[in-house]
Amino acid sequence: MFFHGDVDAANRLYDATTARHHTGQHGIIRGAVKAELLAGIAVALAEMSGTNAFLHVKEMLGEVLGALELARAGILAAEADAEVSEWGTLTPAMAPVLALRYHFPRMTSRMTEVIQLLGGGSLLSTPAEEDLRSELWPGIERYFRGANGVDAERRVRLLKLAWDATGSAFGQRQMQYERYHSGDPVRLAAAQYAGYDTDPLLRTVQRALRPGQPGVDASARATAVDAPGDGHPSREAHS
Repeated sequence: MFFHGDVDAANRLYDATTARHHTGQHGIIRGAVKAELLAGIAVALAEMSGTNAFLHVKEMLGEVLGALELARAGILAAEADAEVSEWGTLTPAMAPVLALRYHFPRMTSRMTEVIQLLGGGSLLSTPAEEDLRSELWPGIERYFRGANGVDAERRVRLLKLAWDATGSAFGQRQMQYERYHSGDPVRLAAAQYAGYDTDPLLRTVQRALRPGQPGVDASARATAVDAPGDGHPSREAHS
């Protein structure tokens, strides 16, 4: 009601008040917690089946754990570069938030795929709860046990959790939710570029092109990286 008829004020609200910084920080913390669960499921599946001894499985687990650490690092970066707003509120840095908003859906998609690969056909043939209390139990107990003395019921429960998180209707809905949780991914990436301070990056390029010469400033961006006639528009054309 406060912005009725004032489109400009409504459009500026989210950024001008730094509200997006705080909701973004909340979002990447949520993502890191989700990554902890997915990474834990992947490790548990591999160790419970004994496949963690294979090099290609170790690679997949390392990839999943690396994604988890990147998610955690984004949170720390947003906090480390936080600034006090004009209202005296400590405000998380936006660049790490935007980076994770764009990349985290891809990270979770890959973590989901790894869990499905590690679970294999067992994810589709896991006994139901009632099977564990039926005449089928002796066979289940014999053939569904895991490595290192893991009993069948424990392995069945892990497989059920893995399926719930990645393959069930709930798991697939979560994946779709993750893709668009923060909005259109194309616009997210474009927003990062539009709001990013690229001057230090261009000065680095200038130093590499002309060692010993002063760095480039914003007014000389086109000549720093775009040679005349190379077919690339100058940065001023994007502003």
